[in-house]
Amino acid sequence: MEPSLKLFRNSAVESNLPAESAWQCLADAIHRRDETAVLAGMQACRHLLCDDDRRWLHVLLGRLVEEGFEAPAIDACVAMGADIRHVDETGRTLLHRAIESGRHAHHADSIEPADHPRISMATLEYLADRGGRALLEAQDEDGQTPLMVALGDNDIAAWLLRQGVCIDTVDKSGNTGLLRSIAAGASATVQWLLAQGAEPLRTARPDGMNAITLAAHRLDRAMVRLLIQQGVPISATDALGRTVLHAVAMLPAGTSGAIEFARDLLDSGAPVNAADDEGCTPLMLAATAANIAMARLLLQRGADATLMAGPERLHRTALHMAVATPPRPNDTQPRAQELVEHESKLRGELAELLIDAGAKVDALDAAECTPLLIAVDERCRPAYLALQTACHARGIALTPRELMLMADRGVLPVAPQIAFTRLGKECVALRNAAADARAALASLQCERDALVERVKVLQLNQARSDERYAVLDLQLTEAREEIAALAERLAGQNARAANG
Repeated sequence: MEPSLKLFRNSAVESNLPAESAWQCLADAIHRRDETAVLAGMQACRHLLCDDDRRWLHVLLGRLVEEGFEAPAIDACVAMGADIRHVDETGRTLLHRAIESGRHAHHADSIEPADHPRISMATLEYLADRGGRALLEAQDEDGQTPLMVALGDNDIAAWLLRQGVCIDTVDKSGNTGLLRSIAAGASATVQWLLAQGAEPLRTARPDGMNAITLAAHRLDRAMVRLLIQQGVPISATDALGRTVLHAVAMLPAGTSGAIEFARDLLDSGAPVNAADDEGCTPLMLAATAANIAMARLLLQRGADATLMAGPERLHRTALHMAVATPPRPNDTQPRAQELVEHESKLRGELAELLIDAGAKVDALDAAECTPLLIAVDERCRPAYLALQTACHARGIALTPRELMLMADRGVLPVAPQIAFTRLGKECVALRNAAADARAALASLQCERDALVERVKVLQLNQARSDERYAVLDLQLTEAREEIAALAERLAGQNARAANG
């Protein structure tokens, strides 16, 4: 393919290009940016451009826009039936492509960046005038708006804002233009967007991060400082209720610069015990990440090791989280096992740090699990040894549930006498409770027997009453018979007296 024909090659067109000489002439004219020759070439290629689906016509229109051609050439395409609102296979409109071509040089193999024309405002105004609001606010398959594409070119971006486009539209990843600029480290663009009224706390990201927590998570001190200077409070929370300190505390252990940044945030007034929407404090997130250095710093600055998270985190403390979920490699290679042992060692040291800071070793989470129970279940040996030692030092005996799980895992208690003393006390209590229950049962049985006897007496009295009733009934029958006999005799006497 000739270099000039490559002007028509893009991701939307991968089939054979027309090879006619007229088409070649049109490609050459575009390459030279000769508008008169382009218009003539379009007429010569009309039979190719005006096919049923106008496919090549839209390819041509896109290339003309990208190459900086203005109204006459674009009007000619529209007159042939091109749709000014046409989108390519990635969802990009002509406005997306025009703005992008104005900021970057395309096709470096045939066009030097220095020779690439900056898109004219007249072309943008032409497209906006004919494409309307739908073109100005259109989003491609990634959710990018023309404004997002324009960021970095303040003239074009300002023009779009004057057209009334929304500055806080979010893309498919939940990022606004401001968040995209922060992720790119474009401080000048961030400052410009904030000056134009971009909302720093708006976000739809799955991780909930807004401008300041995203900048903090990226350890971008200059960006965080800029946002604070622009009025974003250091205690501002994102969609998950997390502060800048949460965003830094959750970083993996060993992240370069994280400790120094967290220290700066604390010096600037970041709340050390702020809880997110799940009730998690920065200390809990550091414990989850097995970040000993971060946890030590937070504890030195007043973090409370006794606080509990909310129901979403099973009401667990930082100590629960410190000993939970070490990595589980899928293989048994020595290197993988070394990683597990290293992680377990870190969690054991972290447990000791939290215990020394006053963490409650017998705290129960929503599932009534102690940190020791979790450590044993996770087979985190350094952690459960530290916890057992702490229980022994504080005179806290192991529970039957802990002892049963330890026996199941083959773990011996470091202070069995305390454990079994606790078991003995519990057994005595159970025996006493059983004796009380038996006494209560015996009392109930006595009451039942008395009730049975009373029922028997009542039944006997009922039987006697029935017998007396039968005798009386018999006597009544006999009396009736005697009365009937007397009545009959009286009637006979009366009859004889009447006859005599």
